[in-house]
Amino acid sequence: MRRLDSTQLAGIGTNVNPDMIRLGRQARGLRQRELAQALAVSSSRMSKVEAGLVPTPDSLVNDISRVLKYPKHFFFQAGSIAGVGLPDMFHREFRDVPQRLLDKIHARIEVSRRHVAALWQSIDVPCEYRRLDSDDYSGRVEDIARIVRADWNIPRGPIADLTRVIEDAGGLVITFDFETRRVDAKCRWFPGLPPLFFVNSLSPKDRTRFSLSHDLGHIVMHEAPGPDLESEADRFAAEFLMPEEDIRADLEYVTLPRLAVLKRYWRVSMQALLKRAQSLGTITERRARTLWAQMARAGYRRREPIELDIEGEKPTLLMEIIRIYRTELNYSVSDVAELLALSVQEFRETYLPQPSGPQIVELPTKD
Repeated sequence: MRRLDSTQLAGIGTNVNPDMIRLGRQARGLRQRELAQALAVSSSRMSKVEAGLVPTPDSLVNDISRVLKYPKHFFFQAGSIAGVGLPDMFHREFRDVPQRLLDKIHARIEVSRRHVAALWQSIDVPCEYRRLDSDDYSGRVEDIARIVRADWNIPRGPIADLTRVIEDAGGLVITFDFETRRVDAKCRWFPGLPPLFFVNSLSPKDRTRFSLSHDLGHIVMHEAPGPDLESEADRFAAEFLMPEEDIRADLEYVTLPRLAVLKRYWRVSMQALLKRAQSLGTITERRARTLWAQMARAGYRRREPIELDIEGEKPTLLMEIIRIYRTELNYSVSDVAELLALSVQEFRETYLPQPSGPQIVELPTKD
């Protein structure tokens, strides 16, 4: 394999970075004492190693690399760890996730951030995102959703491929297993990088689309904590995916069979459509309660009919950037894996998905 020189390995220092040992451990879901046991060292020594209080001999780095399955130079990467261990500004549902799993999720996001930072050094991807503070619009977040659709030249009606829309504007969608169904997606916008959208591979695809739109609302509107962030992001997502002007007529006649048809067309869940009908006032609250009760009896609140599942969307931007590295910058698979401080096997498993696209169906007339 052609070895990359020090100028090509982004952020590699000359000394072991104790933060990277902690990051690698958390990304693999290990507690400090579990790593110590696997290395046959005391918990006290492991604690001091991660705190940077004692030297880390080369033999121990080799053992850490073997146990955590990261290349040795992973632990020599320089720089601080962005956001790991900090409370989340968004996503209240994270409060119900065990801390150990939270640490793993945040660590994996940090590892992904470093991958993107390494790749972005040689790539120029235009970013069409701009901040539109909800306070500047007196809380009219639906207006902000309309502005974003107009900025990005999104045609009227349903969005056929939301992931492509987000990536065409310069955002980056990354899919991985959160190891819990309690969280559908997570977003971060780090300085100097594109907006990053992390989506849960375990989530139903209709929920993923709404969560992506919800996170887009956070990225566009929110820079500081506030009491209404989640409700504003939900309202943004509803208008972004189901514009009032386009969907109102579809929601004037609502039954469970009708919601099933609308789900295939608008590519959102039946529950999201019912909530949209309520928020737009196209059905009475009494009618809404009846439909919610029918959905509960049918088990749709937990799992909507499998035969109505929409086809998943596949992120392609990161794969395209890796293709540019390989074909235009003449990097081998091993070179890119080394750049990202991954084994070749993990690089292939993580970043070389097979592309596919969603379909949209014609909306039948009302019976």
